[in-house]
Amino acid sequence: MTSSSSSPKSPEPNQDITQQDRAKLLDLFQKKDLPGGTRLAERLKKTYPKSLVLFVTLGMAYDLQEKADKSIANFEKAMALAPDSADIKHKLAAAYMKAQRHQDAHRVLSEVIKADPDNLEFLAMLASTSFDEENFEECLKHLERMRELEPDRVDTHLSIGQCLVALERIKSGLESMNKALEIEPESFDVLHLLGKTLIECNKYRDSVPHLEKAHALQPENLEVIANLATAYKDTFRIDAGIDLLEKTLAAVSDSKETPKEEESAEDRPPKSNILRLTLAHLYSIMGRKDSAFEQLNHVAETDADNASVLIQMSHFPDKIPADDIRKRLEQIYRKRATYSYEKKRKVITGFALGNIYKELGDTTKAFRTFKASGALQKELTGFSISKAEEQFRELKDEFNHITPEDYAANTTPGDRDIIFIIGMPRSGTSLTEQILSSHSRVHGAGELNFMNEETAELMYLLPKHPDVHLERKVFESIRKAYLGHLEALNTDKRIITDKMPHNFLRLGFILCAFPKAKVIHLNRDPVAVCWSCFSRFFPARGMNFTFDIEDLGHYHTLYLDLMDYWRGKFPGRIYELDYKELTIGQEEQTRRLLEYCGLEWEDACLEFHRNEREVLTASQNQVRQEMYQGSSDAWKEFAHHLRPMLKIFDEGGVAYGK
Repeated sequence: MTSSSSSPKSPEPNQDITQQDRAKLLDLFQKKDLPGGTRLAERLKKTYPKSLVLFVTLGMAYDLQEKADKSIANFEKAMALAPDSADIKHKLAAAYMKAQRHQDAHRVLSEVIKADPDNLEFLAMLASTSFDEENFEECLKHLERMRELEPDRVDTHLSIGQCLVALERIKSGLESMNKALEIEPESFDVLHLLGKTLIECNKYRDSVPHLEKAHALQPENLEVIANLATAYKDTFRIDAGIDLLEKTLAAVSDSKETPKEEESAEDRPPKSNILRLTLAHLYSIMGRKDSAFEQLNHVAETDADNASVLIQMSHFPDKIPADDIRKRLEQIYRKRATYSYEKKRKVITGFALGNIYKELGDTTKAFRTFKASGALQKELTGFSISKAEEQFRELKDEFNHITPEDYAANTTPGDRDIIFIIGMPRSGTSLTEQILSSHSRVHGAGELNFMNEETAELMYLLPKHPDVHLERKVFESIRKAYLGHLEALNTDKRIITDKMPHNFLRLGFILCAFPKAKVIHLNRDPVAVCWSCFSRFFPARGMNFTFDIEDLGHYHTLYLDLMDYWRGKFPGRIYELDYKELTIGQEEQTRRLLEYCGLEWEDACLEFHRNEREVLTASQNQVRQEMYQGSSDAWKEFAHHLRPMLKIFDEGGVAYGK
């Protein structure tokens, strides 16, 4: 979601600027001498300190030279001189947006839209600022008004698609983006954005043809190359992805990306860094650690404030001292964070530092850093526990109407057998799937987004239509669509595991759509789960409840209550697996687990750590290790910091610490 910026026009006649000065300015700008015109305008400003024309001209000139702070300062002075000028407010808002000062842009645009409520450009800019501030409902409101005013506007359909996907209304979002493709089937922007969005929705196979076509249209576009390489990786063509990146990097010289006048390499990192980061990730997957570190180090040398790169480099302690990483991250963390992009960087850095302090045994510093970083992320996301309470209540209200007669028909010959593994994040779902996927008859598919994709629209719309209720044909449609998604998996095994933890929210849909499905629910100590979540940065929007210790306590209590509801609604349908008992009595619990799933015993399930399947979640390192005990007690050294959450559990009768 972007807005276009215009070129500086020649200064308009103004009585406080002489004819001669106007002629000089006009001559310089007509010759495209931006630096010369800017210097002259700055000198004239001293003579004419209240010249509206000069401030507007300088704002536009600095904008074209990509000097955001100076551009904004001049537009702000211009607006002070002409507070009712919609044109100046428009230019100032555009400058704010370019500098990622989304709140400031939204404030100015909210004023200017009042005088011209159907201005498409103002609506587009308001939608963009709302999206960047993660206010997706407001964003959608502006975009839908734009669609009413101009139904065939391509960028509107694309933006509506992005917004709906952000709201997890994936089907409707992709439909809107495909509408844009119907209007302009050869558009690079449409093809690229649709390809990127399909990757975000885990529809990797669908993304490839769009990205390949976009690449053919603009073969030197580095972002589309990085995205295409990622799509190749996710469709088991990782060698093709590496080959594409290596060839492109060999052809791209960073000297072509020399920063503009008065800008250093630190201010403007090479655009090829996006390729190097992607290549480092692919090298790591292939076990080429030296090559991966080489790419990361190159990025770090040219982008000193890239905390994400430093965090990745911390996984190479044999190549860079941990203390060096800590000091560099601390330098980034101490920097002032005024605007949203600076705050996002501070959050990522803070969580990395918190874990470093935790490893060093400085529990107080670790907790304070987690708490401050989480508070900043909560401010950015605008999370409210009341919305979660409403969602959980609405789910129960809807399924109160469901009876066994509403369930979908039983399995038909040829259907896959699904094992759903659910629970709170960090409860042991990855470990459980690793055990099951070590069986020769089981394919571990990881965290599939399919059930969310098929139910998100229903969960959004049903509360708005209280007289409409779920029925058998809805569940049969969900079943058919879900099974269709499974065909894209690269396996011919009949038994599939889906370990999306948050499917506990959609368990009613699952049990009605798949009456014969196996459901394994992981139980782990509530404080252990919440502490593990609190001390990690989860960028997914569905994890916004993890950034505040009290929110976590309330959310976990809601989750336990919902699971009690599902047990009562679907008695005998859920297998309860205790994480601690699994770690203590591995063989006994594994045998019980396999028996529940209808699987014969295989010794490989005890040696799950030898399973070489790719794991992409936060537990990817743990599942490569043998079973270990004691992880559920890690929170105890932080117990005095967790008192607000413990109080919530005590008041709610939630048992912990056993």
